[in-house]
Amino acid sequence: MNQAVDSAQIDANFRATAYAIGNCFVNQQRVWMETLRMDPTTMLVYMTVALAAVQKLARQPAFPESMRGSEPLPQHLVGTISRRAVASATGIPRETVRRIIDKLLKDGRLITVGRNAVRVARDNARIEGFVHVPAMLLPDILRMLDDLRRLGVIVEQARAAPPDYL
Repeated sequence: MNQAVDSAQIDANFRATAYAIGNCFVNQQRVWMETLRMDPTTMLVYMTVALAAVQKLARQPAFPESMRGSEPLPQHLVGTISRRAVASATGIPRETVRRIIDKLLKDGRLITVGRNAVRVARDNARIEGFVHVPAMLLPDILRMLDDLRRLGVIVEQARAAPPDYL
């Protein structure tokens, strides 16, 4: 079964839907902040850089199984991002992004690549406690999804039957 979003149920259950999503977001943010030991704005900048590092690989149709775990990625597969792109992706003013990135560079969490790009200095899976984050986040995500299904916001949708000619 596929799942779909019922827009009419979002409207009919707006407050409960917004609560379920917002509560999940706040809990996730707290877990990330405690794990990374960062304030919310610094965490957003850092996470944007970290996600840029694996974005190219993760978007491949066939994400190589050997690279799905917590082992460090080969350096040629680690992506970079410019400060300008971080500011654009986060909505944080460029000067604020520059100051945060400068501090993350000084702290050894990021490194400069080329003239304007940055990337994480080490594999995130090596940060103490980082490998436990998915297991800490998934219960809240599942609870949110269950709440949204109960409200009728997420609905089961039968897969389309294959054409007769197949």
